[in-house]
Formats: sequence, C-alpha cells, structure tokens
Amino acid sequence: AKEAVETIAALTETYGQFGSGLPGQRLEGAYDNSYLVADPREAWILETAGIRWAAKRIEGGTASISNTLSLGGSLDLSSADLAAHAREKGWWKGSSEAAFSFEQAYSAEGRDQEIARGRAQVRANCSLGLLREKSGSIDESWMKRIARDRSTDPSLDLDATASSCVASLFPPTAADSPFSGGARPSPQAGFSSRSLFMERSFRPSSRPPERRGSASSRRRRPRPTGIRPIPTGGSSAT
Repeated sequence: AKEAVETIAALTETYGQFGSGLPGQRLEGAYDNSYLVADPREAWILETAGIRWAAKRIEGGTASISNTLSLGGSLDLSSADLAAHAREKGWWKGSSEAAFSFEQAYSAEGRDQEIARGRAQVRANCSLGLLREKSGSIDESWMKRIARDRSTDPSLDLDATASSCVASLFPPTAADSPFSGGARPSPQAGFSSRSLFMERSFRPSSRPPERRGSASSRRRRPRPTGIRPIPTGGSSAT
C-alpha cells in the first residue's frame, strides 16, 4: 500500500491534475483527487491539492473520506515543500512546523466552498458512523449496506455516483481475494445506491480479464492536450 501511495504521489507531482469530476457535463477546472489505499497489512489516506499531496497511515479502527480535505497536522508522508509552499502563498501563517494543517492551509476559501465542504462532511460523518456501528465485525454485506445508504441529505451517492465497490483483502497466503464491484448501473437502476454488486475473485498472480472486442471497435474519449500542473490549493474530491 505504501508503494502505491508513493507511486500515485510521484505521478501527481510530475503530471499534476486537471479535468472535471463530472465527465460529460463540459465542466472545466481542476479536480483534486483523494485515495483510500490498502493491502492486507495496512491502509493509507492520500489527499492532493494540485501537484502537492499529504498521506496518513491508518493503523487501526475505521476511517472515511469524502469530497473535502481531511488530513490535519499528523502526516506520515507529504510533498517536500508542502508547508513552505503554503507559507509562501500566505495560506498558512503558523510559526510551528509541527502545527501545520494540510486541511486548513490547502482548502479553498469562499462561501460556495464552505457549503461544499459542509455537504461533504455530512457524507463522511454518515459513512464513518455506519462503520463504527459495526466496528470489529464489518463484513461485505455491511459495506454494501453503507454504499446503499440514503439516510442523509446529501446521500452518500449524491444521486449521481455511477459505481461503487467493496474489496475484501486477505493475507498473501490466501488463494483468492474477493472483489465485489458495483457495476455501472443501468438507466433503470440510476445510482450506486440502487445497483447490484457483482463478485469477482482474484489470485495474487492473476491478471484482469481482457475486454471483448478489438481496440478499434471500442469508443475512445479524446485525450486532452497542453495540460499543465496546477500548483494551487483546492478542495479534495473522491
């Protein structure tokens, strides 16, 4: 998991990020991603802002993220100039390096951003509460139950999320690792809270199944050109 975090971070620093979080709606702007990265031994939260990033190792219990930055000053890995860049831009005026908060320094300001962060926090609190409700006995069925939850406004899937997945990770000695994926819902299903989960099992040495049809027969989206890294702070999205 740590190696995956370092790989994603290196790609972010090298190439930056760009594009809307809602493809197909012709929205422009940067989309700063967050990641949950795990293997059978450990888990990490990785959050980004432009070409900079911060990561925290989760050593036990439960954790949840949403469409907002959440990592404060207790970081295990980060961009080398994370705090220095924030001070240079005037986003962070604290004098103590130990007190630096990635969330506070790199969250975008403004009324609209505050509303968006509040909505994201509602979702994060909901999923975290459901995780804690079954802490110590969480299974695949409960994770699917969380993905389908509609008890809050906004709901966990925002009435827009196209898919979700549940992955069960076992020790390397295990023959298979079940992976339950919520396939892209049909028009009748609408959202991930109403879709079906399809189970797949993968062995450590296995490769994903090949897609049917030739490459020329599949539609491809045009790749953007002239993209440059955006070294500005902003809200993180997952």
